Amino acid sequence: MTTTATTEAAWPADTVARFLTLGGAAVNLRTHTFETHYTTRGVLCSGGAMRTVAGFLVECEGCGTRLSHRNARTDGEPYLPNEEAEAIKDANDHAAVCRAMPRSTLTAAPEKSTIDSAVDKLVARYGEDIAFLAGGHSGPVPIPAEGLTLATFADLVQDAADHLESYPSVGLGSEADDLAEAASRLRAALDAQADHQDALLTLAAKLLPAATDAAQELRLAG
Repeated sequence: MTTTATTEAAWPADTVARFLTLGGAAVNLRTHTFETHYTTRGVLCSGGAMRTVAGFLVECEGCGTRLSHRNARTDGEPYLPNEEAEAIKDANDHAAVCRAMPRSTLTAAPEKSTIDSAVDKLVARYGEDIAFLAGGHSGPVPIPAEGLTLATFADLVQDAADHLESYPSVGLGSEADDLAEAASRLRAALDAQADHQDALLTLAAKLLPAATDAAQELRLAG
């Protein structure tokens, strides 16, 4: 016989019940101690006096609404100790119509990784020259200013190195070798650990000025 265990996130200790909105957010019913103008039985205190009671709080994690008991003087006033059944009904009714999603799913876009930022910097510095060289006799290839993947950038650098070989009369063999080596370092960085990755990117960056030198020579050569 096989037993399958289901693991769920534990509820907070003060949570009595939870209800699910149409958007997947939780409506929580929790115990809550607060001051009120009412007695524990829901009778208004005489002379405007205040009492501390242990009642219930109902709040939606999606839309942020805090529900109120039927005699509440202000919005969001917690439910009294004798109003648990009312709190349960109100929480369930709210969940049945609320379309709010959990706020935890509405996160901002993730920041760029270190490697993506490094590629953007290399493109900003050498992109125009690499685009010129990678296009060969057909003209520059389009390179986006941001968002180019490391793999694509490595391929473009290799294309630049390969196309330099089609200009033997200009004598750019050493620049072609530097760019081929840079492409190799960039590809190696794809599968490297973080610390080694940084080292490989640094080595590639030191070789990429060859693209600028080669592009200048070819532009002068006309």
